[in-house]
Amino acid sequence: MDQELSSPSPTPGPAEADRRPAAPRRRAADPDWIDAQLRSLYEAVVAEPLPPELRALVERLDEAPPAAPTAPAAPRASGGA
Repeated sequence: MDQELSSPSPTPGPAEADRRPAAPRRRAADPDWIDAQLRSLYEAVVAEPLPPELRALVERLDEAPPAAPTAPAAPRASGGA
């Protein structure tokens, strides 16, 4: 049986951790960063095609004649007779 056992890599100690480059920090508090992220997300959503059901609904609404405005309901007279 010639099998090599691999041991898990040791956890770096404090001295080794100091030598590693710091992970980039998210700049969540930076308004410009937030603005760029929101714009990117918005552009991705806008670029998606409309689902067929929604497209069909919009087309039906475009073809329908405009609805006549409705008059407000007359106030009810209160009084018990």
